[in-house]
Amino acid sequence: MDKQYAVFMSMGLELVGIVTVLIFLGRYLDSNYGWGGWGVIGGAFIGTAGWIAHLLFVMRQLAKKEEAGDTDA
Repeated sequence: MDKQYAVFMSMGLELVGIVTVLIFLGRYLDSNYGWGGWGVIGGAFIGTAGWIAHLLFVMRQLAKKEEAGDTDA
């Protein structure tokens, strides 16, 4: 299997993990501080936005490696 595919498959698992953890953190903050659901919404948004930024970073790195002729990485 090509390493690029493995990178993107692992990033899908990262998305699930990051968003899940931040949603649970948001639920904790909602229940303890009475934020009325804003902790969950904020956690999901921050997790997704951070993951998208990470995805763009990885895609740029892979594009640079491909331009340099390094197709193994």
